[in-house]
Amino acid sequence: MRRSLAFAILLLGFGATLSGEARATTDEERRAALQGLYRLLMQQEICEFAVSDKQSDALEKGTGALEEALKMSEADVTKSYAEVEALMKKQPAKALCDPNGDAVKAYDKAMADVGK
Repeated sequence: MRRSLAFAILLLGFGATLSGEARATTDEERRAALQGLYRLLMQQEICEFAVSDKQSDALEKGTGALEEALKMSEADVTKSYAEVEALMKKQPAKALCDPNGDAVKAYDKAMADVGK
């Protein structure tokens, strides 16, 4: 439960950076925003949440802009995504996908602003 709550808090913070390329001013902030977007993408995939085309486009644009701002090579992107994926796989799917859980509430809050 503690890990799920920590994840939810992280997602809430990252929800504010869905336009992270515009808000993040340091590489550290950009990396944190990018990892947040990767987490949203992975949670969507793990839980099979529906995402609109507009949201999908916004997530793709946001990750692409942050990856570009960080001057990441394809290998860097793959490594970064794999690191976040490894952390996400440690989370029980039930904790990530429970509609009444903190992680889903944080996901929904973050995704509400995507594509606006």
